[in-house]
This record gives sequence, structure tokens and C-alpha cells, in this order.
Amino acid sequence: MDIPNVASQFSAGEGGGMRKNPTLLCAPVMADSVDKMHLDVSKAKASGADLVEIRLDSLKTFNPSSHLPTLINNRPLPLLFTYRPNWEGGMYEGDDNTRFHALRLAMELGADYIDIELKVANQFYDFIRGKTYDKTKVIVSSHNYQQTPSVEDLGDLVARIQATRADIVKIATTALEITDVARMFQIMVHSQVPFIGLVMGDRGLISRILCAKFGGYLTFGTLESGVVSAPGQPTLKDLLHLYNLRQVGPDTKVFGIIGKPVGHSKSPTLFNEAFKSLGINGVYVFLLVDDLAKFLSTYSSTDFVGFSVTIPHKEAAVTCCDEVDPVAKSIGAVNCIIRRPTDGKLIGYNTDYVGAISAIEDGLRAKQNGSGTVVSPLAGKLFVVIGAGGAGKALAYGAKEKGARVVIANRTYDRARELADLIGGDALALADLDNYHPEDGMILANTTSIGMQPKVDETPVSKHALKYYSLVFDAVYTPKMTRLLTEAEESGATVVTGLEMFLGQAYGQFEKYTGMPEIVRCWFTDPRSRTVSSALLHAPASFKLPLNGEGLSLGRTRKKFSVRSMSLLIVSFVVVVVLFPFPTALCWGKDGHYAVCKIAQDYLSQDAVSAVKELLPDSAQGHLAAVCSWADDVGYTHNYRWSQPLHYETVMIPMPINMSVSLQLFTTIQCNSNRNSTPLHVGFLGDLGGNTITVRWYRRKTNLHHVWDDMIIESALKTFYGSDLSTMIQAIQSNITDIWLNDVHVWESCAHNYTACPNWYASESISLACKFAYRNATPGSTLEDEYFLSRLPIVEKRLAQAGVRLAAILNRIFTSKTRIAQS
Repeated sequence: MDIPNVASQFSAGEGGGMRKNPTLLCAPVMADSVDKMHLDVSKAKASGADLVEIRLDSLKTFNPSSHLPTLINNRPLPLLFTYRPNWEGGMYEGDDNTRFHALRLAMELGADYIDIELKVANQFYDFIRGKTYDKTKVIVSSHNYQQTPSVEDLGDLVARIQATRADIVKIATTALEITDVARMFQIMVHSQVPFIGLVMGDRGLISRILCAKFGGYLTFGTLESGVVSAPGQPTLKDLLHLYNLRQVGPDTKVFGIIGKPVGHSKSPTLFNEAFKSLGINGVYVFLLVDDLAKFLSTYSSTDFVGFSVTIPHKEAAVTCCDEVDPVAKSIGAVNCIIRRPTDGKLIGYNTDYVGAISAIEDGLRAKQNGSGTVVSPLAGKLFVVIGAGGAGKALAYGAKEKGARVVIANRTYDRARELADLIGGDALALADLDNYHPEDGMILANTTSIGMQPKVDETPVSKHALKYYSLVFDAVYTPKMTRLLTEAEESGATVVTGLEMFLGQAYGQFEKYTGMPEIVRCWFTDPRSRTVSSALLHAPASFKLPLNGEGLSLGRTRKKFSVRSMSLLIVSFVVVVVLFPFPTALCWGKDGHYAVCKIAQDYLSQDAVSAVKELLPDSAQGHLAAVCSWADDVGYTHNYRWSQPLHYETVMIPMPINMSVSLQLFTTIQCNSNRNSTPLHVGFLGDLGGNTITVRWYRRKTNLHHVWDDMIIESALKTFYGSDLSTMIQAIQSNITDIWLNDVHVWESCAHNYTACPNWYASESISLACKFAYRNATPGSTLEDEYFLSRLPIVEKRLAQAGVRLAAILNRIFTSKTRIAQS
């Protein structure tokens, strides 16, 4: 059963804490005394809950007339009162009239919500004589602890609940398979009334997260792990901070880790942090899957765009994909599935072998004191792989590709033999591994789950056999140091943890998800775990020009433009929007702006020169540099103070725009297309591109962003160019026609004949930010000659590239439009 596609575009997430969905987060409180409930309600508020469910059936003693006023008066959050009987999964064992009396009193006292079971809803309404209480919404609920009914039966159930005059419909069922949840999503998406739809159990976890995507009224999150009011409830902390629930909305894309078991995986922690940090509107969830093919066919909409695959589904994934990468096909296992957005087909990849083999090679190189060679340190080594499943196949393939002699050890010898024959290696039964030591210095790689939590005392190899291995790798990373690794280290071997493989394969998967390797590499390798600016991945919202049939409104004046001029302006604005997807960006300082435009002027085609002269104010006389720093100055004048945000981020705000301002904005932003050439303009969102990193530039206190905007250029002018910007520009231009001459055509070009390729430009800056801008620039540090002299060549080259690229973009725009006009 397909899930309705509620979004059609993978977009960047919005910054800040603004919630994207109306789904409420409710914390169930099941304390045994009213005093404890008060404390828990306060904890829930501090933890970020929107409301609290008071489970009256959990109280050891309950006096409605005294306890309910105490709970309701001065409540810090809205309260939902539930008095659940044991026949509906609760703890109350008394008669219904007692419950009805307590719930009616709660309504009379102004409770925000009460919950009554469908089975007795009509009786309850008779009890309160049909009276309505304006302050209280009635939730009529149904709980099924055995299964999840069909869509038709669920629809009938909704209708029955609606017939009771419920304000809110609540249905909770049980997931026997994760595909059961799809039926609840179907009902949720099409519900015409406020609807709470939750599927209990580990296989139903996604219902508690993705209800925010599909329109659920509320979801439950516990104050503490394990203290739940229904099976499968996550914690408030996980919902808010692991899954970033406030940012999950209809357009959020779904990723997940498919496996059985799957709860041990750290992938949701890693990927959700990456999504949040990079501003990607996605959520990554646990997917406890029994039948992979059924799961993939059920969740087949383009909302479900990427999956990591772990034990035991890696081999089955090969046959479930529409297309399989040649490497994954050779290995016979897939650990990464991407849904191609153009046609919905599933594409399978294998990133296990890269992550694991790279980690093992790094371990060997460290053991050899970093001996540099183009040949893999695995070449010629005897490489013993424990396990013949998906991960075992990946490591065996990778080791063989690196020139190792591979031996497969498996509990079932026939499986070991099959894999060994496939890759050209040897095989033995796992039981014989303790006595297998044909030589010293072997490599051992465990790819099974032996030793994984909770069975941490298990190990695939006896300690006495480990002395024959120079390096031991364990794919298990929970715990990080398994018994196998601990005993190997005690035996003198170098150990490589599964965490290194996990990060390596995750990096490969995330690169597949985003298609932006430089951004991913920077995020995954930055030791401070800060994040790259979110809008690098996606184009911003479009900028709308005030057009009408007579021309553009100019406020008190009007002016008509030729078709060619108007179309050029529109095309230019489109390019501007494409060029500036960097919300943490300022730009170069005034000197940098001027230098870039001065360089660009020399590379303009005749068509571009003519068009620029037409579009710029007469005072500019056709020179880009004459207006490049307009926004640096005018934003601080009274009339244009509203325009200040335009200098810092994509044009996305309402403004009192007129034609004069349009033209000036056009020239300014166009001339500041060098924004993405400045490394810290695509820096880390956590420090606002270096703006919050306070440093000293020699003796002057400043911030790292300002160092790259202005101070490196200012110091260069004073030190090398006699404080003459023209001299510095001439020096850069000389380098363009000399040492960089052969690079110019590369700087100018864009793949697929695109007018501009900002992702490429930004990727370059990301790499430079990671390697140079942030390095040795910790908060409070003093940056002097070593930093200045090593970074200045980077700044000068980026100024040159920005100028050449700005000219190339303008040339492509205006040459293209001239040809159209002539045709």
C-alpha cells in the first residue's frame, strides 16, 4: 500500500526554532501521588512538552474533589485527564460511574482535555446529560493491543468515533509489521477531523515521529526512557532533539536504518544531527523491518528517499533494488538505497567496504609510522574475514581489491566456501579459526554481530589465537571496545573499532543522499562537529519582481523598458537568486567587492559590456566597480535601512521595492557574486561563519569572519602594496595572465552549460574553510604572520576566481539574450 506523497520537493530546512507543524507533544505522567505529578508536570514543561496527560488511574489514592482542583489550578501547561480502565489497557479496576464523575468534575474545573474510551463514550455523554464544556475538548479513543485493522476498518472506526460527538479522534493500534503503520498514515492524511493515530510497539515507532509529517494532532513523549503509558513511546528528549520533531512537516523527506535488530544503531543520532546542522529538511528514523521487499513496496512514495541497510537485509536488498551499482553487485550486498526522484526507482550501493577498508588501512599505516606509499598496506597480507553475510562480502571484496589474500571463516562452512569461491580466496569453519595460524602478522576482521550489546561477553576467537594477528578489526561498535578488541589489544595487536567503519560508510551514504561530497566531508571531518551553512545544498525561494502589462511601478513615477532590457533584468535576477544561497554570508569587505568587479570588467564580452552599461546608473559609466560597494554604504542610510538584510542573506523579505532600487540591488548583488568565493561565507552555522569566534589580528580584537572579509586584505595592502588597492589588483591580474592562465578556462566553465554553478564554487570554499580558515583559529587565539602569510595567497586567488566567474556569468547571460533577440 503506497503512502500518499504529501511533498514534491526536497528542500532546505528553515533555520531557527520555528515549528513547521501543529502536532502537539504530550508528556504522559503516571506518578502514584499528586505531589509527584506536580513535579512531573514541571519537568515536562522544562523539557519542551506542549501539554501533559494526567493518568489518574496511576494514583494510589485519588480524591477527585481535592486532587483535581490542585492539579488544574495554576497549571503551567494544558492538561489532558485520562482515567483508563484495565479493560482498555489501564490500571483502574473500579466502576465506570466513579470514573465518569471524576472526568465530569475535571471538565467543570476547566480541564483542557479529557479522554474517554469509545466503548463507553455514549454512556459518558448520557452521564453528563449531553452538556458541553467550552474549555474542554473531548478525545474519544480506541486501543487495539492485538493488531492494526485494514484501512476500511480503520475508516469505519473513525466514523463511529465521530458519531459520538468527539472533538478529537484517537486510535491506537499494534504493529505486527512496520507496514501496518502505513494504514494509519493513510487514515491520518485523509482525516477531516483532528486525529491522533499511533501504532504501538517497536515496529510502530515511526508513527510517533512521522505523525508530524502526515498531520497528526499530537504524539506522546515520555519524561524518562522506559517509563511509558503505551508500548513503543519515545522520550521527549528524543522527539525534540534526536528527531527534531518541531521541524518535521509535510515537505520533510524520510530516511532510515533498515534492520532486525535495529535499536542499537547510532545512525539516527549521526544523520539527524547532520540534517539539522546542514539545514536539510529530512528526518532519519529506526525501521525495524521483517520483510524488506514488502516494506519497500509499501513505502514507495518519493517522501521516503533514502535508506541505510543493515543485518540481515543487505543481501536481499540486491534483488529488491531496480538498479544496483556495479561495486555493490560484485559484492552481492547493498547497504545504501536511494530512491531516484525522477522516476521513483530504487538504486542500491555499498559503502561498507570503503569505510571498513579505509579504517583498516589507516590503522596499518599508523602502526608503520605513516609510511607513505601508493600501494595499500593490505597488499600481500593474509586477511581473515569472520562472517559471510553482507558486511563480510563487502570486506572480503575490498581486501581482495587491495591485493590481500582473503580467507573466509563462517559458522556454516558452505557459506564460507561460496564467498571464497566468488572472490578467489580460501574458506574454513569458524570452529577451526582458533587453530588457524599459517603465519604471523595476519589481519582479522569480524563482520558478525558476535559481541554486540547485550551479549558483550561473547567473542568469535579465543584470546590465545590473537597473538598471530598484527591488526584486529571489529564491525561491532556497541560497545566500542568489544571483548574481541580488548583481548586483541592485550595480545599486542593494533585494534580498529567498528566506529571507524560506521563513520566511513555513513559518510559514503550521506554523500549519496546529498550529492555534495565537499559539504559532507567537511561536516564529517570537522573535530568540533559544527556544521556547514544549510542553504549550500539548495536554491532559495524565488525573488518576485513587481511586473504589470505597462511596465514596472516606480512609486510616484513610471518608466517603460524595452523587452530586451526587461528580460535581461529578469534573467539577471534569477541568476542572483541562484548565486546567493548562503544565509551566514556577508561578502568581501568594500575593498574585496571593488577588486572583484574591477577584475571582472576586463573579462566582459562586448555584449555584456553594452548590457551592463545600459543597466547601471549613468554615473557608473558602465563600470561594475563603480557600484559594487553600494550595499556596504546605502544600507546604513535612513531611506534604505530596510535593505540591510539583503546584504547578509538571500533576497527573501518583503520590501518597499521600486525600479530604482531594483536596478541598484541588481548591480550590487550581481557584483557581489563573489560571496561564495569567500571561505567563511560558507562556514559553520554554529559560529555564524566565524562571526562568533573572537580572535586577535595581531593586537586588534576582532572575529574570524572579519579577518577573512577585510583584515587579510588590509594587512596585504599595507605590507606589500603601499596601501594602494589598484596596485594589488594589478598584481592579481598579472597572476591571472601568467601563473593561473591555464586555470582560467576551468574557473569560467560550468557543467551542463549552466549559467552559473554555485554549488561547485561553494564546495571549493567549504574545503578551504575546513583546511585553512578554521585551522589554528580557535576562540581567543592571536593570528599573526604565520596565519597571514599562509592565507593571503588563498584570498588573492579567490578574488581572481570571483572576478573571472562574475564576468563569465554575465557573458553567458547577455550573449544568450542577444542571440535570442537577433533570432
